[in-house]
Amino acid sequence: MLEFWNDLGNRIIPVLRHIGMSRREKGDGAIPVEIHDEEKRKKQQRHQQQEIREKDIETSGAKSYLSLVMPAEATPILVIALIEAIESMGSRVKFSSLLKRFRPENSANFLSALKVAEELGLVKIGRTEAILTDLGAGFVRASDGKARIIRAGLAKIEPFRTSLELLSVKRSVSAREIAGHLSMAGINSDTIQSILIEWGISSGLLRYNGASRNFELA
Repeated sequence: MLEFWNDLGNRIIPVLRHIGMSRREKGDGAIPVEIHDEEKRKKQQRHQQQEIREKDIETSGAKSYLSLVMPAEATPILVIALIEAIESMGSRVKFSSLLKRFRPENSANFLSALKVAEELGLVKIGRTEAILTDLGAGFVRASDGKARIIRAGLAKIEPFRTSLELLSVKRSVSAREIAGHLSMAGINSDTIQSILIEWGISSGLLRYNGASRNFELA
């Protein structure tokens, strides 16, 4: 919306100036003071809206440590394998039984993958068991549309939450800039870049511009 008003201003102001010049050439007098005041008011208003939006993003970033930050070890392959394992074992599985299905090198990442699956809405975590949700069951059965389900869930997980907020007001964003908004969450730019590439690009949520090293909406 802000880009729309900027574009509208860029189109209108030159026209107003052209009208004023034409009037002066015809002896109709200078551009009315009201036009200059209106231009100034609109410019100040656009600037205030931008400042408010950026402040909202900063505040959101400061609170983001309360939201789940995607663990780097919880890869898409691991999370999907977890969901499929739960479904194959009856959709309601004890943690101890589920853990046995994972190879020793992946057992340490089991809880991280389980938490991500819960945040994506695919699993419900009980006291001693993991329960596949209706969305999770649909995800396993779907031959198409898996990426769409993942995209919907990523929006509430960091660093995707902050990335999408920043991309709502600008065309592209770097991992370093996202890290600046997530400083309280203790996640660095290298980790953010890896997560955005691994999850964001594979799900079709983001695309990566190799020339600028920035992320954009897909």
